[in-house]
This record gives sequence, structure tokens and C-alpha cells, in this order.
Amino acid sequence: MSSDEEVAICMWYTLHTLEEREKKKLWVHPLNQKRITHNVIVSFICELRSDEKKFKNYTRVSITTFDFIVEQIGEEIRKEDTNFRRSISPEERLLITLR
Repeated sequence: MSSDEEVAICMWYTLHTLEEREKKKLWVHPLNQKRITHNVIVSFICELRSDEKKFKNYTRVSITTFDFIVEQIGEEIRKEDTNFRRSISPEERLLITLR
């Protein structure tokens, strides 16, 4: 192999590995970025709240009990929003936990 070929291979390898590293450096995955605009859980909670029987069947607690639990522990399970991402609300956290 000539030195030009070796240099070309080294350059290709360096650029290729840099591209791979850049692809892996995701602070927020694109799927999670859609959570703000396509929040299925919030929509789902609203739909469940419209039907007491479905809500109780899904969470095993009544809407009143669910609201009471959120009121009691909401501040303890609340996370702070950051400049990079919004936190998951206490209602969402509780719904997922109960399910």
C-alpha cells in the first residue's frame, strides 16, 4: 500500500468514527422530544377520567382516590424541568406506577 492510500484510509476511519460518536451523543432522544407535542399519556388520562368504570378498571382506584393520592404525594414525586427537557408530571408518574 502506498502512503497516500494509508492516509486516505486513516482519514476515512477518523471521519467515520467521529460520525458514529456524534450519532450516539443524544441528550434527548427524538422519540422523547415528541413527548411534548404528542403526549399520549395526558390524552389517555383525560379519556380515562371521562369514564369512571374504565378508570377504576385501569388503575384499580377511583378518580377521587387517584386525585387524593396525587394531592398527598405529588410534590414528593415531582421532578424539576430543566433547560433540556420537561419532567414527567406527578399524574403521569402515578398512572404509570398504578398500572
